[in-house]
Amino acid sequence: MIAGSHRRSSRRPQCSTVRPARARLYWLGARDASGAFLDGGKNYKLTIPQPVPGKLFWSVTLYDAQTRSDVQTDQDKAALRSLFELKDIDTSKPVDLYFGPTAPKDGEGRWIKTQSGRGWFSYIRICGPTQPAFEGSWKPNDIQEIR
Repeated sequence: MIAGSHRRSSRRPQCSTVRPARARLYWLGARDASGAFLDGGKNYKLTIPQPVPGKLFWSVTLYDAQTRSDVQTDQDKAALRSLFELKDIDTSKPVDLYFGPTAPKDGEGRWIKTQSGRGWFSYIRICGPTQPAFEGSWKPNDIQEIR
């Protein structure tokens, strides 16, 4: 496990054994690399190794720790998805995603705004995961606080 920040949290066994293309695999991110809970007042970076082992798509969604609903900010965005916001990334090298109250200089299109005073957590989802995701040879990096 990667510093406890991500883990496989669930999958639909009936789909992954019968119809792997329809399976979904999730990793929960509730703490940063140091073990601290994720804080909406701090800025973070998550590096996703490429290519992500999924036949359909992948996404990262942020949830408010109190309400368990999508994070709510004036940005009105809680997810970064491979079919939409991330459709033009270079899949030959890792991609950095950003979370926090202020946008990074060179990554605003790969950023989700968080709210100061609110904790949050993330789910990384792969739809149609392939073998590297199941066997653990592919996994997301830790969420790193940007200081």
